[in-house]
Amino acid sequence: MGYLEENEETLKESVSFFKEIGVKPIMFLATPFPGTEIYREAIRKGRIKDEEEYLMKLDDISIFDLSTLLVNLTDMPDDVARSNIRSAISEIENYYFYRDLWTLRLFRRGLSSIKKIGFRDYIIYTYNKLENHFESKQ
Repeated sequence: MGYLEENEETLKESVSFFKEIGVKPIMFLATPFPGTEIYREAIRKGRIKDEEEYLMKLDDISIFDLSTLLVNLTDMPDDVARSNIRSAISEIENYYFYRDLWTLRLFRRGLSSIKKIGFRDYIIYTYNKLENHFESKQ
């Protein structure tokens, strides 16, 4: 999150993509490190105004913590960028939290049934339920 030329629309596209692929992303903030193309581009576009000051503070940042963001690389004003990035991260975190919670509930329900009726009977019960479900769809 927070790449050069990122805007509200590209953030929304990223969130939609992460939900669509069904794999929870490991999110981090784009951080220009010396020697990288993004660093040279940030200097060229004037996003890093005082290179020495930026380099001195580089040790204090976290690529996972929005509050340590030293330079806004996006096309959005600083406060808007922080707000939109925070919202995008929150939306992704919430989506996967509730999806995983639903999966956990189903898993617990299955375990509870196995404890009550036994593994073999649970498999037979589940097979019959699926078979009836698919027969009713035809």
